Amino acid sequence: MSSALSEHHIFSPGALVEVQTVTTETITGEVLAFEYDDRLLILKSQSSNGSVNSSNVTCLNLDLCGAVKIISEPDAERLAAEGIVPNAKLPEIDLKKLDERLANAISERRLLVEAYKNGAGLEGVSLYTRLQKTVGESFGISWDRDSIIIGKNIRIAKPYTADCISFFNTGPKPPPNLKTSLNYAKQLVEKYWNDQNKASYNLTPLPSGGSPQARSTTTSE
Repeated sequence: MSSALSEHHIFSPGALVEVQTVTTETITGEVLAFEYDDRLLILKSQSSNGSVNSSNVTCLNLDLCGAVKIISEPDAERLAAEGIVPNAKLPEIDLKKLDERLANAISERRLLVEAYKNGAGLEGVSLYTRLQKTVGESFGISWDRDSIIIGKNIRIAKPYTADCISFFNTGPKPPPNLKTSLNYAKQLVEKYWNDQNKASYNLTPLPSGGSPQARSTTTSE
């Protein structure tokens, strides 16, 4: 049975509610989450494209909505089986950690721009980005003008192929463990270029001129 709600009502996950927006649109859906302090309600409803494998998810600021009604209360047994705690407060966001991530992202972007200006080009920046995602946390990736430095002792110079990888600041006899790291770096660079070659198209001109097109092959039965 539907009922009108007070502004202090706390919505439980699993409840079916009906909300009227300021544009007089009516949205009916299941409560996924509710943040009491900010009056933020998240509803799941039937997919607008008719798919049974997906759902619409709508975020509503109740301060900007009209009437809100409960159609049905949540099924306590189902919520318990799914591990949902009714009226649980959402965890607080670590703003300090978000600020640190933002600062690191800005600093990283500036390094890429500086390296590009120093002559690294798109190839160098792209390879650097791949290595940063692959081994950045383990070894540390940095720039020395247009050369990529892995850790403290491996340099990748232009044009950034496996043959351009060498030791850096190791003295006349590099430690044995660095040779393993050097070979690993070569494998990573070779894989990067192999992936690039697979992703590129083999272009051929049209017989009558004009724009090039991707080469295709056909087979007959």
